[in-house]
Amino acid sequence: MVGPKHVRDAMANLAKNFHQHVESYKKEKQAQFAQGQTTELQKELESIHGYLDLYYSDNGSRVCDTAENIAFQQQKISILQQILSKNSGNE
Repeated sequence: MVGPKHVRDAMANLAKNFHQHVESYKKEKQAQFAQGQTTELQKELESIHGYLDLYYSDNGSRVCDTAENIAFQQQKISILQQILSKNSGNE
């Protein structure tokens, strides 16, 4: 990464925080799965898909969001699909 040190440090900190946020979400959802809450996880997955469909369908003109949150929503989909695939034996 090039640029002033404070910019590089800020970007590294942002990436670290994002990764921690994703890992925390993953652990939380794995715990829900272990408790048998597959219906709730499926509903959350459908909700996220709906949100992103709306966001992408109008190029963000009605739904304003940050690139970081959109990336996090995409990570959530991946995590939920991975966890739910364990339930169906597709992993």
